[in-house]
Amino acid sequence: KSGAPGAGLIVLLVSDLEALDREHERAGNECRTRLDRADAGIADLQERLNRSLNAHDNFREAASSSDRIGVELTRAEHDRDALLQGCFRQAETLFQKYARQRSISDGAGRFEFTGVPQGRYRVIATAPAGDPPSAWSMDCQVKGAGTLVLDPRVDRSSRDPYWGLRAAVKSAD
Repeated sequence: KSGAPGAGLIVLLVSDLEALDREHERAGNECRTRLDRADAGIADLQERLNRSLNAHDNFREAASSSDRIGVELTRAEHDRDALLQGCFRQAETLFQKYARQRSISDGAGRFEFTGVPQGRYRVIATAPAGDPPSAWSMDCQVKGAGTLVLDPRVDRSSRDPYWGLRAAVKSAD
């Protein structure tokens, strides 16, 4: 069943973890900085909107000012959402850069990589749909031929593929 949990995930086997982690951290910090600036601008506009109705003696002027600020606020929130989506795409592009193999999980959430040389790897699985997107990251050590089964309770990486930004998605009220 394609709608089962874990089914249809894009699964990447990534290597060169030190370089990936450096680039990932830098990109995450840049995204966070841009989002913090956007959030500060939104907070300022919300405060201006709250004050705007009391800023004028004339109701028509107050309503007009409030409407203009409301339009600015809507635009700023839209721009922030676009920025956040851009951050998610940036992370996915980075994972693709370091991917050595790709797979899609089957209906039971299983996936397979073959001919993997010995070494340290990270498996990153992302759900192609969803807002916010979902991603899981698991580290593994390939020591030789055979099957390696990853257990997300044990192998989960300490690195969040989306820098914890999923929590930054504003819910629609």
